[in-house]
Amino acid sequence: MPSPLFPTGVRMVDTADIVAESNAKAPRTINVTAGTLSAGDITGGALVVLISSNATPGTQTTRTAAQMYADDPTAFPGQVYQLRIANSGAGTLTLAAGSGVTLTGTMTVATTTFRDFTVVYGGTFDAPTVTITNIGLGTFT
Repeated sequence: MPSPLFPTGVRMVDTADIVAESNAKAPRTINVTAGTLSAGDITGGALVVLISSNATPGTQTTRTAAQMYADDPTAFPGQVYQLRIANSGAGTLTLAAGSGVTLTGTMTVATTTFRDFTVVYGGTFDAPTVTITNIGLGTFT
């Protein structure tokens, strides 16, 4: 029932909702075989989603830590964001580390699954590092 405190058509949100909606990046779909990910594939928002649709995605190598910093103009040491990599192709995708990038946990994404990661920018602007940690797995359809 509408009231002055809760009028019809008004959605209640909190700060986390606003930040997530304003910093979520539209999902990016790639159809590539083994190689190095392109600029912006896994950077550029508080929530980044990459979907691989290739039948044989093979090993996808991250860009270097310095390149990942450069891809994201808001990057700073200590910044954290969420990354989801989904695989709609027929083969397994394996994430490999570029220079200055550390991978922690399982880095394979089987067909019709996704993996969630926490990405942390570390080091300094002069000597950047990036740590990507697996935090979850799910079904992707």
